[in-house]
Amino acid sequence: MSVMLRDGLQTRAQTWDFVRWFADAWMGCPLRSEDDCVKDELAAAETDLGFELPAALREVSRSSADGTI
Repeated sequence: MSVMLRDGLQTRAQTWDFVRWFADAWMGCPLRSEDDCVKDELAAAETDLGFELPAALREVSRSSADGTI
């Protein structure tokens, strides 16, 4: 991980490459489009939690849903 982060993540693409690598390394399987979460599910989770989820979590759910992850 330190090698990947040594020079920092300069672009959004590099950041998503790191997220994909980290998810695969940590969980032993890559992120897949099946891991998506639709807007209604996000809204329900936010209601249950009592607060809005961070923008990054919302972005990852949209990215996996539309196949860009």
